[in-house]
Amino acid sequence: MKTTRLLRFGQIVLDHVIENYVRNLNFGSDVVFGVFDNTLKLIGVGYLDLAYLPAKGDKRPPSSACPC
Repeated sequence: MKTTRLLRFGQIVLDHVIENYVRNLNFGSDVVFGVFDNTLKLIGVGYLDLAYLPAKGDKRPPSSACPC
């Protein structure tokens, strides 16, 4: 598991950090999607936090909303 997390996050991530992250996902307004291989095995998951997208009518490019 350490190797998988290191490859995925670029650092060792403890269980409680991932649990807290998942607990704060907003499934009511954001988008969660899966990536499947040709045998329909789940091989990846993506999450899009819609809070970082500009509000309707906002003319700023989406990148200005990202705190990256």
